Amino acid sequence: MKVAVEVLKALREAEGFVSGEHLSSALGISRAAIWKHIRRLRQEGYEIEAQRAKGYRLKGSPKGFSPMEIVAALPEGTIWKGIHFFERVGSTNDIALQLARGGAPEGELVIADEQTKGRGRMGRRWHSPKGVNLYFSFILRPPLPPSHVPLITLMASLALAEAMEGVAEVRPQIKWPNDLLLGGKKVAGILTEADAQMDLVKFVIVGVGVNVNMRREEMPGELRSFSTSLLLERGEEVNRLTLLLAFLKDFDKWYRTFLRGEREEVLRKWEERSAVRGRRVEVVFLDEEIRGVAQGLDRDGALLVRTGEGEMRRVVAGDLKVKEW
Repeated sequence: MKVAVEVLKALREAEGFVSGEHLSSALGISRAAIWKHIRRLRQEGYEIEAQRAKGYRLKGSPKGFSPMEIVAALPEGTIWKGIHFFERVGSTNDIALQLARGGAPEGELVIADEQTKGRGRMGRRWHSPKGVNLYFSFILRPPLPPSHVPLITLMASLALAEAMEGVAEVRPQIKWPNDLLLGGKKVAGILTEADAQMDLVKFVIVGVGVNVNMRREEMPGELRSFSTSLLLERGEEVNRLTLLLAFLKDFDKWYRTFLRGEREEVLRKWEERSAVRGRRVEVVFLDEEIRGVAQGLDRDGALLVRTGEGEMRRVVAGDLKVKEW
């Protein structure tokens, strides 16, 4: 795929036709090999015009979520290393976990067009129909203690909110720790899973699910009252590849900021989008229930809740409900 991707990039960058001779010289392969990769691109759904004495011109791209399209558009100079694309999987997080345990590097991406066993926090099912939404996971290997892993969830939710605002012209709020909301309804979620030793993270898997172009009738009945999609909020479809690439760019920015030790900037930007600060909340974790008013986050990303008795409680995990909703 690598050479075919380079041919695709060259066709994209060209203004009009690009000769087979130029492609051959630029990529260091024969003109016969160029023709072979042109045929492969056509088989993938690319419309490529060929004319004698002019060469090749890219006229159109596949309508579907093509792996070739994703690889060719991956941002350069970022943490992103490679892609594993599947038409249908159980869970992208499960695939990414297997890859990480096998030694896959930081920045490996797993993307699927459909999930049959997609999941969210607390073991909840994530409805993942084909061809309409975004489902992807990626591997991180940050040199951090396990106590800092919750901040990665906050970074991912912040990057996704910024990407959605830039691409879809909406402004999501973030419900601690991992849900993105539009009009009080869930439009996206983050699932972070880590493998760590006592004092150092071995790897982190970040899973992302976004309801992009899902229509209300495609949602299970029990989800319709509290879930939405970008299509439902905007009234028009959003390009999934454009949204994915915007997220990859924004997450890379925030991840580098965080690794430089600038966590306060991440927390400040997250707080600007908080859907819970100043709201009455209830957090349930195992057999404990905490009720009070959400005050914001501490330096490690834990939620601070002031109870009715005036006690400030630090919440690191749990199922949160905003009482006014």
